[in-house]
Amino acid sequence: MAFGRWIARRPLSTDVYSGSELTGTDEASRRTVRAIIIATIITGAIGIVTDKMIPELPVRIICAGFIITALLLLVSSYIEKKAEKKATVRKNGGQARGISPVQAVVIGVLQGVGTLPGISRSGSTIAGGQLCGVNREAAGEFSFIVSIPAILGAFILELRNLGAVSSSIGAIPVVAGCVAAFAMGYSSLSWLMKMIRKGHLEWFACYLIPAGVLGMIFLK
Repeated sequence: MAFGRWIARRPLSTDVYSGSELTGTDEASRRTVRAIIIATIITGAIGIVTDKMIPELPVRIICAGFIITALLLLVSSYIEKKAEKKATVRKNGGQARGISPVQAVVIGVLQGVGTLPGISRSGSTIAGGQLCGVNREAAGEFSFIVSIPAILGAFILELRNLGAVSSSIGAIPVVAGCVAAFAMGYSSLSWLMKMIRKGHLEWFACYLIPAGVLGMIFLK
């Protein structure tokens, strides 16, 4: 509704719809929609560049991406918990403020970087949101929302290879793989959102750092 009123240039309502920081008010919804557009444009621009880099990336660089993801999660978790102890306005006071343009730029850049192998898209965007002052749960919700255009964009880029793949392995295996990937992706995101609400994202660093270090040592 807020998006429609924004496009039609009608006055935004001041009603409070829910406790969500992203869509709790019309103004917050408008800011969030604008942020989605900004983040998607930035991610798309970076994704076009990284798409050309991926085939040439050494395995050790990919393993280094595990460590980068872990560090992002640890730093963002530290900042969030430190802010909670000091009872600052880091969590935006629970008010519905949406995502600012600056926050959208940071999240869009990190999501673009997250298109590289070894770097978690979800982890980098959530950490980016927390680093620039977004509530942990709101950062998780926004990460999920901006993943939709990013995944669709990546799918469109891969369509150029669909003919060769389907001709070599058949259409049915391709469709089955897409359905299985969607099911696993949905269940993984549902589980990830539970982890976000509990504030335990730093737990992923327990395997990301060892995996990254071992990979850089033993893989070529």
